[in-house]
Amino acid sequence: MFWYRSSDCSPCERCGVSLSDELDECPHCKGLSNRDALNLKAFRQYEMPKSNRFLRFVMLCLFGLCFVGVVYLFML
Repeated sequence: MFWYRSSDCSPCERCGVSLSDELDECPHCKGLSNRDALNLKAFRQYEMPKSNRFLRFVMLCLFGLCFVGVVYLFML
């Protein structure tokens, strides 16, 4: 998978979310304890990709249908 990373962004040391270097503190884990920030980091690494499986499946199906449609149009 390709992830976009801007040159002026870096991951937060506590929660791992990318944020602008201009910010003094991370808005995602600002009010969280260290344990809660680690739980947020683990959730983002392991649980979020599982919840996006259906969306990935739908996008692949749509891409496949578009590809078949384009091939069909070129065969006419």
